[in-house]
Amino acid sequence: MSYQEALLSCAAATALTRSRLPFDRHLSRSERQQPLSYLAQRGIPHGAAGVLDLEAALALVRGRPFGGAGAHTWAAPLVQTFVSQIVDVAYTIATLRLQDEVLDIEAARRAVAVGLSVEPAAEMLYRGWMRIEHRAGNPAGVREVIDQVRQMTVDMGWDGMLQDETEQLIARLTAKPAARVR
Repeated sequence: MSYQEALLSCAAATALTRSRLPFDRHLSRSERQQPLSYLAQRGIPHGAAGVLDLEAALALVRGRPFGGAGAHTWAAPLVQTFVSQIVDVAYTIATLRLQDEVLDIEAARRAVAVGLSVEPAAEMLYRGWMRIEHRAGNPAGVREVIDQVRQMTVDMGWDGMLQDETEQLIARLTAKPAARVR
């Protein structure tokens, strides 16, 4: 894809996503052209009440931005910015959807799946996924996610090294309950 094709693709995506947003003449041009950012910024401050805006933002994601840049080195900083924002939104949705007032296990799983499709090495999404499976009462699912995150670290060349926060969560979720003394 040439530079011009990439720009046209971005312009087409912007036009398409702009048509999905309600027109608000009070929005700046950049807010209308960056619907994911706009919806995320609108939803995050409201916590559970903003989860629908966050889900609308994540629904705009169609894979890794620019296909991951690759030969488009000019897009690398944009790709990283978009990827970080997508991962943050996905994790926030997963976390919020575990709260009783907006509990939706399937929506939380979908958010993690979208985030991992964009950034398969986002360890925080694996932590969110472990919490989802734990909340769903699915110990086999928790074990599967643990296996997947460990395999991801091997595949990435990190020799199975996980972040401390991930190791602590695994220890907490897999700890055997203390036996009752009779």
